[in-house]
Amino acid sequence: MIRSTGLKDTLGTKIYDGDIVQVQETEDNGRIVFLSAVVKVYFDDERSDWMCDGGFTGPLAEYANNGEETLLNYYGNRCKVLGNIRDNPELLEAEE
Repeated sequence: MIRSTGLKDTLGTKIYDGDIVQVQETEDNGRIVFLSAVVKVYFDDERSDWMCDGGFTGPLAEYANNGEETLLNYYGNRCKVLGNIRDNPELLEAEE
């Protein structure tokens, strides 16, 4: 069974475990920046929260990345579902 995150992307599409999303951050402490990441959504049992597996690319990415993962809850309204890991694994390969 595929679990829902309870969140929706910018187009209103529900986000599920294993979805591949493009996350975009355009504001950092009031400054306009552009950061982008194509990442897989998963549930982290230790943190009891939905996470994005991957990091940002683009200007200032080294300041925005929080290791190799990001909390999805903070970016749920600024992401777009592109596909899922089962049907579209090539979407993640394109980012490497």
